[in-house]
Amino acid sequence: MIRIAIHGAAGRMGQGIANACLQSPDLSVHAMLEHAAHPCIGTALPGLPSYSARLDDALGADLIVDFSHPSAISPLLDFCAKQRLRLLSGTTGIDESIHRRFAEAAEQCALLWAANTSVGVNVLMKLVAEAAEALGQGWDTELLELHHRHKRDAPSGTALVLAQLAKGNSTKQLVFSRQGKECKRADDDIAVLALRGGDVVGEHTVFFLSEGERLELSHRASHRGVLIDGAIRAARWLANKDPGLYTMRDVLFPAAESR
Repeated sequence: MIRIAIHGAAGRMGQGIANACLQSPDLSVHAMLEHAAHPCIGTALPGLPSYSARLDDALGADLIVDFSHPSAISPLLDFCAKQRLRLLSGTTGIDESIHRRFAEAAEQCALLWAANTSVGVNVLMKLVAEAAEALGQGWDTELLELHHRHKRDAPSGTALVLAQLAKGNSTKQLVFSRQGKECKRADDDIAVLALRGGDVVGEHTVFFLSEGERLELSHRASHRGVLIDGAIRAARWLANKDPGLYTMRDVLFPAAESR
């Protein structure tokens, strides 16, 4: 039995992870963690522990699964490093300083951060990196992403990772908007454009364009369950790992990563 503490447990992903655990004979919810001001604190859903703001309630879990807010990441990393407690985080909108904190904390505990836990998206990431390497700098690259109207960060964390993979080791620069009369595309541009509306779970397309050819690599999620399924798969994988900084690529392509 893998005991999971859910951080950001009242959110859509947190509740989805909890429901998946209830339906899985090898998983149990050890703690439901939320920030102290949340109205759910002290209440409980059927079959689950009461919502708590105390990180100490995660002690005894095999790992913490985090889908919360960037402001909550620093204390969570401190806690996991001190307690040597494994952490799977899908929180996006975090900056480079937090990514450095992940690397530091990973010296004490097993950490996996994913911009997107969908299995399909992570296969897309691998394909984009391979395409960028094979096509070279002579191809133009553009990226378009579409999400629901309530998404806070733009571009999405997934879009930024895809853009960096498309950039590779080239000298190309990310561009986040084009407006005006002098907007001719520069040779080293990679435009990352974000659309918002309706209830779209998430769509990402990377365009590679040249004279006479166009390659499009796309992923479309029709429901949030694909993110939950990937997170559960990653949680099972991480539950017995030694300290280190891991990615979804380690989960999905272990043989390739070990070479």
